[in-house]
Amino acid sequence: MLAAQAAFDLFENSSDPDKDSGITALGPNARRGLKDGDGPGSASDDVLLGELVWFSVSDAVRLVPETLTAVLEAASLDAERLVPRLPSPTSALSRAAEAAEVKRRKLTKDRAGNDVQEELYVSVLLRTASRGVKQLVTEVLDAANSRLSYRPVAKVSPGYENGKPDGTVAVERDAEGGDVPDAELFEAEVDTITDLRTHYAFEKDRHDGEAARRVLGRVLFEANAVPLRNSGGMYFVPEAHAEFARKILLFVEEVRLRAENAPTRVARPSMAMKVPLVDREEYREVLAESVEFFVKKEAESLIKEMASLVKGGKTVSGKRGRGFVERVRKLKENVSEYEELLQMQATEARAKLDIATREARALLQRIEP
Repeated sequence: MLAAQAAFDLFENSSDPDKDSGITALGPNARRGLKDGDGPGSASDDVLLGELVWFSVSDAVRLVPETLTAVLEAASLDAERLVPRLPSPTSALSRAAEAAEVKRRKLTKDRAGNDVQEELYVSVLLRTASRGVKQLVTEVLDAANSRLSYRPVAKVSPGYENGKPDGTVAVERDAEGGDVPDAELFEAEVDTITDLRTHYAFEKDRHDGEAARRVLGRVLFEANAVPLRNSGGMYFVPEAHAEFARKILLFVEEVRLRAENAPTRVARPSMAMKVPLVDREEYREVLAESVEFFVKKEAESLIKEMASLVKGGKTVSGKRGRGFVERVRKLKENVSEYEELLQMQATEARAKLDIATREARALLQRIEP
């Protein structure tokens, strides 16, 4: 695994990771034998396996649909097919709640409006009460961060009108049920409710960094890319699909240039780079291990998901059933390409795919009429 570690070190330590690295190829002595006059960045007679692609897009990135469409088009990607849906009202509320919370604000007035002489702090938090509902609660803390009191303030949820989201936040307060009465609200509690409404209005119309990474995931899927570490962000793209590597760099660069920041957060600059990987035996071994691990993991996930539907006797829509079949087919295509590229036999991965194929066939019998 030393070859993989060398690749990781190169990617993590780049001083300019949002562009092509400028390195001809990664591999033992890859720069030896450059022909006179070729200069740095020339590739002699080395055969390339493909591209190592690394990218980082912060969760704090925000993109309106029009901007994300422009980003995709600038990267020569199919915007109509790749732009995801906007976040659900519940997801937008969760993002807004994270931004609206108050942590350890100095408490100057008590609930009766009297000056506070002690060193006390207030935290106003939004906790999940049920699906789509948050409970706003307040903690009063002493200088040692010990909790002195804990009181509910309100329940908040996305607003609806005639069964459809209306873009507002519904605030439900019940003083008789224990919520803090209006006359006793801390300034921090009023600020939190106000900020929650403002941030929700912002978040409901925007994609976040996770959505941008999901778009990249779909592009990598089309490129038959294989992840090289569990945390993601670093992939191998076969040479036959190298054009996708270039498009990923363009996409990330456009996100860096066009994206907004989340409320109360500043996104780290989006970055990406790629390095051509030369054909070396030790690199083939690393990639072969990665292919086996990735395909087995994906196949096992599919098997579990399909088996639960079959055993539960549930019917599935034709679209969903065909989606499972397509995912299995794509994994088989992935394995075949890598077996040819790396001259390997992905025995364990193929065994898992055989099981996944049988589950997919069984699932097709459950498609609703």
